[in-house]
Amino acid sequence: MKKLLLTITVLVLSSTIAYADIAAPPATAKSKEDIKEEIRSHIEQVKTACAADVATTGCTGEGREMMKCVREYKKKNKDFKLNEDCHSAMKSGRELKKERKMARKEHKKGKKHDDKNDDDKNDDDKNEEDKK
Repeated sequence: MKKLLLTITVLVLSSTIAYADIAAPPATAKSKEDIKEEIRSHIEQVKTACAADVATTGCTGEGREMMKCVREYKKKNKDFKLNEDCHSAMKSGRELKKERKMARKEHKKGKKHDDKNDDDKNDDDKNEEDKK
């Protein structure tokens, strides 16, 4: 009798664990505020690192408009090179953008997985109701 109760308990626990929704947040999950702050600090870093280059090119404006102007100047003047600080700041921005893109993909992938699990649960509930 004890063996039977033990066997039933083990079966119930194992089936519960097998169908459990165990979704831990990723270890590197960042809040939106952290990401926004990281972007702001990157923008300031680029502004300070590229200030000399922007002054050399004579470009005005802010953000993308300014960087487009710098790129156009660079195309027209083949001997012009960005200084190393500006180049590395822009490279770190591209890496930051890639990280954000990958995080979004992982987040969407996790949502799809969760939705699929929800659909499976709903199907199980419908099957149980049909049996009754």
